[in-house]
Amino acid sequence: MLSVRAVIFTDMDGTLLDHADYSWAPAKKTLARCEREGAMVVPTSSKTRAELMLWLKKLSLRAPIISENGAGAFPGTLTEGVKLFSDELGCEPAMVFCVPIERVRAAIEALRDKIPGEIINFGRMTLEEIIEHTGLSHEEALLAAERDFDEPFLWKPEPTSAELSEVSMHFAEYGLVMTRGGRFWHLMGGCDKSVAVRWMKKTLFAPGTPTLALGDAPNDMGMLAAVDKGVLMDEDDRGPKRWAREVSLWLDGLKEKK
Repeated sequence: MLSVRAVIFTDMDGTLLDHADYSWAPAKKTLARCEREGAMVVPTSSKTRAELMLWLKKLSLRAPIISENGAGAFPGTLTEGVKLFSDELGCEPAMVFCVPIERVRAAIEALRDKIPGEIINFGRMTLEEIIEHTGLSHEEALLAAERDFDEPFLWKPEPTSAELSEVSMHFAEYGLVMTRGGRFWHLMGGCDKSVAVRWMKKTLFAPGTPTLALGDAPNDMGMLAAVDKGVLMDEDDRGPKRWAREVSLWLDGLKEKK
């Protein structure tokens, strides 16, 4: 098991990263404090593993990752504990919790005529359209398109509750579930971030290791319930500034409990 004093599972967009421009500047000092105090920051996101590997480099994090809304867990930049990831994906160690992206996209095509409105999913978007809808750079958009499990999509116009219920039942027949993220709807196999978080807590970290999770959207709720303390960002108070404040308060509280 990994020797850490605490673990912070964090969503990325709208949580550690600014929703509009992806900046993390207000969180830099707190990230440095996490490293000093042995609190491991684990990106737990709808982003792909390729995207998260880039973010580990940008943020100078030595940590595992949880990608595509909990569909997969990977060693990331860890050098120890890699053998605990007993599956394999693309010749890399992994823990796989969901069905592959090909099955998800096939279900969308099979049900497209039954879905009211228009579904615009990543599999049908050009790279330019992904850039337009996400604000990502060309390089980042390429990484976002490298999907293993989870398919983001736009649904226009926004569905009514009755339409959402009906379409959810259609997808459930394929063993798939929908969830709402900060920018997109997401379709994936029957798992969420909580499954990967619980596996990681049980497998990688010693029992009793303090855990915190932060997120800003409905697809984060399972993760927030799977840790000692969960923080749901307010729509008007989210991003790296709020992230830094919440993490700092939590770390202060851990010191007081000693």
